[in-house]
Amino acid sequence: MRKPWTRLLQAAAGHIALAAVFLLAAPAAGAGSVDVVHFPAVTGQSRPLDLLGYLRRPAGDGPFAAVVLLHGCGGDAAGLDRNWGARLQAWGYVSLTVDSFSPRGIANSCRSGAPAGRGFDAYAALRFLGAHPFVTASRVALMGFSEGGLITLFDVEPRQGGAAAGTLFHAAVAFYPLCFGSGAVSVPTLVLNGLLDDWSSVEACRRMVAQQSDIGVTRHKSPSAPLRLIVIPDAYHKFDDPKFQPGRRYMGHLLAYDPAALARAADAVHRFLRAQLGT
Repeated sequence: MRKPWTRLLQAAAGHIALAAVFLLAAPAAGAGSVDVVHFPAVTGQSRPLDLLGYLRRPAGDGPFAAVVLLHGCGGDAAGLDRNWGARLQAWGYVSLTVDSFSPRGIANSCRSGAPAGRGFDAYAALRFLGAHPFVTASRVALMGFSEGGLITLFDVEPRQGGAAAGTLFHAAVAFYPLCFGSGAVSVPTLVLNGLLDDWSSVEACRRMVAQQSDIGVTRHKSPSAPLRLIVIPDAYHKFDDPKFQPGRRYMGHLLAYDPAALARAADAVHRFLRAQLGT
C-alpha cells in the first residue's frame, strides 16, 4: 500500500537523525505557567530549523509523564496549548505543543499538504522532553488533531517514524484524522471522531481500525498494539475547539465546537492516558 503521507518520509530520507537537544528558553517551575521554548527539528532540511513549542508542567519537581501535541492544518499552536495543553497540565502531565508552521513561515497547509519534515517534529519534541529531569522519558504520549492526527498515526506505525528516529512514544491519541493508515500501530492508540464529521470519515476510520481495505487503500492483517476508535454522536470536525463556535464551513466542510462532545472526549482521553501513563 502506498500511503498518502509517504512524501513526509521520502522528503526526510537519509536525514532522520535528530540533532542534539538544547534548551533555548529555560522553563519556569510555576504551576499554571506556559513557556515558549525552541528545539532543533530534523537535520538535513533546506536550512537549519528550530521548532517552537509551548511547554507546561505541573507544580513540583516530578518526574512527570508528558504529552506532545500536534496542531492541525490550520495551525494555531497557541490555541491548542490553551485548550489541551492547559487541560493536560491540570491532569498532572507535562505538555509540549509543537508549532510546526511559524518556524517554517507557513500559516496554513490545508490546501498544500503537510510540509516536508513535519512527520518527524514529534520525535524532535520527544528528544527535547527526554533531556529534562522533570519528565519521565519512557512515559510520553503523542496526541494530534486533524492533520496532526494523521501524522500521529503515521508516527506510531511499526517501522515508521518511531523506528526511524530510534525512540518511541508510549501511547498515542488521534483526533478526527484522515484514516488512511494501515491500521497497525506500535503503541496503544486511541482515535476519536465525530459521527457527523464530513472531513474525517467515521466509516474510513472503522475500516482502518479493522484493517480492512478501502477505496485507494489496500490493507493486510498485521500484528498491532491495541487500536481503539471512539465515535462521538452528533459531533462535527473540530468539535473540541472553542474557536469554532458557532460552527462555520471551511473548504466545503462544517467545523463546529460542541462542549458536550468535548467533555465526553476529554473524559475518554483522561481515562486512556491514566491507563497508559499513570497519574
